[in-house]
Amino acid sequence: MVIIKKLIVLTLVLMICGELRAKEHPFLFTTRADIERAKAAVKTDPVFAEIAADLVRRTQKSDISELPSLDFKWYEKKPLDINLYTYHKPLPWATLARDCARASVFEPSLAAKVREILLHLSHFEFGPMCENAALNHARVAALALDAYDIIYDTLSDADRASMDGYFKRLTDAVMKANDYWVANTPGGIPVNNHVCWHNLCIGMYGLFYDKHELVNRSLYGPRGMEFMMSFGFRDSGLWGEASLMYHFVALFPILQMAEILENAGYPVSLYAPTADGRDLKQVYDSFFQLVMPDMYFPRIGDTYGKKQKFTAEAAYEILYSRFNDPRYAWLINKMEKRDSSALFYGKKTIPKVNPPSMRSVLFPEQGYAFLRTCEGTDYWNGNGWTLMAGYSDVYVHRHLDKLAIILFGDGHLWLADQGQQFIGKGMVWDVVKGLNRHTVSHNTVMVDDKSQNDLSRKLDLVEFQSLPSLKRVTMADYNSQLYPGVTQMRTCIATEKYVIDVFQISSKNIHKYSWVSNVAGQSNTCSVSDFGSADFPKSMPWIYLKNAQRSRQSVTCYNETFSSDQKRFAIDVSVNPAGHVIHSDYCLDDSKTPGTQPSRIIEVNDKTAVFVAVYRTKDVELPVQIEIRQAVMNSLICELTIGTQIYKHRLPALF
Repeated sequence: MVIIKKLIVLTLVLMICGELRAKEHPFLFTTRADIERAKAAVKTDPVFAEIAADLVRRTQKSDISELPSLDFKWYEKKPLDINLYTYHKPLPWATLARDCARASVFEPSLAAKVREILLHLSHFEFGPMCENAALNHARVAALALDAYDIIYDTLSDADRASMDGYFKRLTDAVMKANDYWVANTPGGIPVNNHVCWHNLCIGMYGLFYDKHELVNRSLYGPRGMEFMMSFGFRDSGLWGEASLMYHFVALFPILQMAEILENAGYPVSLYAPTADGRDLKQVYDSFFQLVMPDMYFPRIGDTYGKKQKFTAEAAYEILYSRFNDPRYAWLINKMEKRDSSALFYGKKTIPKVNPPSMRSVLFPEQGYAFLRTCEGTDYWNGNGWTLMAGYSDVYVHRHLDKLAIILFGDGHLWLADQGQQFIGKGMVWDVVKGLNRHTVSHNTVMVDDKSQNDLSRKLDLVEFQSLPSLKRVTMADYNSQLYPGVTQMRTCIATEKYVIDVFQISSKNIHKYSWVSNVAGQSNTCSVSDFGSADFPKSMPWIYLKNAQRSRQSVTCYNETFSSDQKRFAIDVSVNPAGHVIHSDYCLDDSKTPGTQPSRIIEVNDKTAVFVAVYRTKDVELPVQIEIRQAVMNSLICELTIGTQIYKHRLPALF
């Protein structure tokens, strides 16, 4: 009923206002005003002049014959690699078409190259409904439609008919897939980046071809943009998928939809707050609180072993022009070189501003905690500690990594959320499902060599404190969701000199508890030297852990130091009861000669276990003694002796 009322209101508004702004091409992704502004800026600003000149040079040199061959009947291929045929092959065509179209603003002769590319692309077929291909079709279409719009006036009626047919077939295919996603929810939950791209594709087609019913569908239909924003935005601005990489994938089509609605004069703004008060800008703002000091995001969820850098892509050029937020200016200034998006969407002059001020932050709805010992604008120098802890129940693109931590210290990411990068010829999902998602790839505790169960609800946040002298978080699984009959609690305390990491685990039955730590560094010294062979299962994920060795004797304390370039890192672990140490090499890619990083496991067989780790990047040669004892009010006292200095901390007790 609400949707029907909104459609009626929109229809009345459009009837009163008449058609949208008169269509003088281009008008959608890139407008005539954008082009005139770019031409003027190139004449007066040397930076913009060089960006434009470089764009023209690059597109003039580009050779269409070097583009991937398109398989128009891709859906008949066996085996069918959907991403190869619907994304990796056609995307370079659409990207070059868009770049050449932008360059044609300054060198009109390039419009002929755009025409040649688009007409070749227009022969692409879409075949039977394929739910996973629709996102790829939409991403290609957005680039192609922008290029088409820019050179529209140079094309013949026959050329336009070919392109119009292509976009209609493509949009019909996307709508069929969108119907499937709405009816079947293949991603597991209604909020999904695929559907955001479906909505953009349907909406941009409706705006370009004056089909208002399709614009309304993309906004207010089942799983439309309004639904995605109302149910997909969490906390003070996060997206409701488990992979930070997919936050960008999901949000960019929403931002593009917001922009083309404004450009077309449509009486709806996606920049307005949703029903619960959150808005699109807040979600882009939140990225500043998620990033590590080296400008890389934690590898949470499906990232395929890749590192995602925080850069001022087209989105932040658009957002800075619209909102003038100094944080966006700082991010743009961090770029070595602005790309061609700046010519049409960005501001000519970007002021020098101070870095954003950072702090420790909790995202309770998403289940993320960030502890930062160096706060304020000095954060970006890389000093101090940044620890991310996760207890999230977000399902889409999730990993079995609950109660895991990621640790950055003294300018280096030491404890990474490990994952193998796919570079071979096999199926990427074999690596993702067979290794990356498994618990052994993450810095947490594994039970009986099994990966964690999926969650029915979020785990328990026990405490979060950001105090002048320390930052701390405690998270727990009181209800044995991860492993039946097993309760767990992890407390992390970050101080200027060290980080304490206390993992308590308990059951009524004896289990194998494996404390896992994946270290991004080279091992230098180790307190254990007597190792024998370790027998891992001959199956996923264990086959990717090479050269496994198991200590012959059990230990109650363990020390190892690592280095990366000139930086050093020490791990000291107290384990009760005693456990065996396992060393192995974690394969970082699926090639025949993969790079590796140290994987460390401390293995205990008992009903209960307590692992206490201390991490340091300074004075790593000093000896560490760790004592933990019961205290009143269901708490523990952890006493550290580092050299001659003694430090005490109180923390919650699990048992």
